[in-house]
Amino acid sequence: MICTYGLVGTAKALRNMNLIQRQLLPELVSLNLFADPPRLAVPVHYIFGEQDPLTPASIVKQLPVAIVAPKHTVTLVPDAGHMVHFDKPDVVRSIAMSAREVG
Repeated sequence: MICTYGLVGTAKALRNMNLIQRQLLPELVSLNLFADPPRLAVPVHYIFGEQDPLTPASIVKQLPVAIVAPKHTVTLVPDAGHMVHFDKPDVVRSIAMSAREVG
């Protein structure tokens, strides 16, 4: 984060994350994204970091069954965290470009 936001920006971002989490986490306990998944008319491509502390692998593994779309992929990128697009930008870019060429 420091590389992206700088020292002061990182401190502000962390403070804001803490405020948001305190307000949203109690409501997230009852949220079930798989209870009534939407039917989508466009291709869907999910990309997650293997070391993402916010999106456990158990949820990522449920996605392929839950996605109702003409085409979908779920990719778990090794050695990447929650911000996979910062951790492994080349991998994310190649997945996006492949999806664009096919779709």
